Amino acid sequence: MYVSYFCRLLAIALCALLASCGETNTQQQVQPHVILITAGDLAQSDLSAYGGPIPTPNIERIVQKGVLFTQGYAAAAQAGPSRAALASGQYPQRFGFMFDTGPVRPTIRDNIGMPDTITMVQERLRALGYKTAMFGSWNLGARPEFYATKRGFDYFWGTLGDSTAYIAPREEGVVFTKTARYRLPPSRSRFNTVFSGALADTVNNNKRYLTDDMGDKVADYIERIANDASTAPSEDKPLFLWAAFHAPRAPLTALEEDFDGLPDLGSKERNTYGAMVRALDRNIGKILDALEAAGAADNALIVFTADRGCDALAGTCPCEGLRGGAPSVRQGGLIVPFIAAFPGGKQAGTSVDVPVMPFDITATIMDYADPEDRLLPEFDGRSLTELLEGKLRRFEQRPLFWQQTPLVAMLMNGQKLVANGEDNVPELFDLSVDPQEQNDIASANAYAVSDMETRLDVWQQANTYPKWLSSTYKSRTVCGTKEYIIEPPR
Repeated sequence: MYVSYFCRLLAIALCALLASCGETNTQQQVQPHVILITAGDLAQSDLSAYGGPIPTPNIERIVQKGVLFTQGYAAAAQAGPSRAALASGQYPQRFGFMFDTGPVRPTIRDNIGMPDTITMVQERLRALGYKTAMFGSWNLGARPEFYATKRGFDYFWGTLGDSTAYIAPREEGVVFTKTARYRLPPSRSRFNTVFSGALADTVNNNKRYLTDDMGDKVADYIERIANDASTAPSEDKPLFLWAAFHAPRAPLTALEEDFDGLPDLGSKERNTYGAMVRALDRNIGKILDALEAAGAADNALIVFTADRGCDALAGTCPCEGLRGGAPSVRQGGLIVPFIAAFPGGKQAGTSVDVPVMPFDITATIMDYADPEDRLLPEFDGRSLTELLEGKLRRFEQRPLFWQQTPLVAMLMNGQKLVANGEDNVPELFDLSVDPQEQNDIASANAYAVSDMETRLDVWQQANTYPKWLSSTYKSRTVCGTKEYIIEPPR
């Protein structure tokens, strides 16, 4: 009798355990919505979310719900390769995407774009049942075979390249500030206009400020699919939406109203850029509001970052901040805002001070969407959930690399190696005490330099020769200091 009674108790306990495991697995298999918001050329230190002078209350809303990363890095000093890293989960040098694609017309002529051998994040997510949409700057190829709806997106609204005119020239209430690249307010050609849908229909919106128009389109899209029972975002119908804002990338064009109440940032270029950042923030708010109205915000992974740091060539970098700017491999060109709000509000309102990269975002997305295959061998990134679990050393001790020949940089254990290409003599900086990269300690640390160069060589040997060479190498004076940059193609 006692044996029979014990067996019944054991059976009940076993059933309860299995039921509990089943509930846990079901919870783990719920796929969150993924909202990826990227900006153009943006200095982390300028945002109020990071203690900077430009008010960004809506970006701060993401911080309040998530984690603020203070050492967020772009994958390259140019937007195209950095975007390719985010889309692929890999260093772009792995598949020859070392340089920017350049203007749309030669991109079409030279057949430049993301190789079809690379499976991008939206293609992976669509195969897992996600509805996928992209708005803004595509910048991964302009020929028909590279078009966004041919590469994993159900819907696309935006430009083929990384930049375009924000509004038609000489519209009222608009401020344009000239730069070395844009001496006059540009207009859109047939190559850099806005397209939408699978057939790349031309969007005639050049009399509306592009940042506002895009924010409205994203919010309308979320509202539209939420109101349709067959497409409404839910646990069974997860959404991947990539809002790739052009702002605040040049041409420097802002609405007069966005200058109101903005502190003086030191120059006309900086002030126009600051007004563009305010418009960016306003439209991020529209996206967040639409998600909340659709009931999709709580079960969402929301990430905000930028393609690269401030644009040194457009004069938008804060000279009192980090050295250099894009397109150099100095900290000013590589450090970007990097904020992630995780499903369920995990670690909300916290800050993490370890280096992270765009391909870590890709790994995190796949970790949530497809946890069984979280360690895909081709990924160079690590899931940010590991940081939430306290596994800091895996991020702190890994080497990170940047290369746009002849510019090369490497970061490991807080030390950054830089080779500028002029004489190929490496510089070494201890970023923990010298984040402005002012004190070269290479001569006093020959062993560390040698070790890092060896690691860099091993990494380079695993990469592919660049598929195109559309950039040139020059020296420029940035905030009174000579810097070496990759001149963007024109």
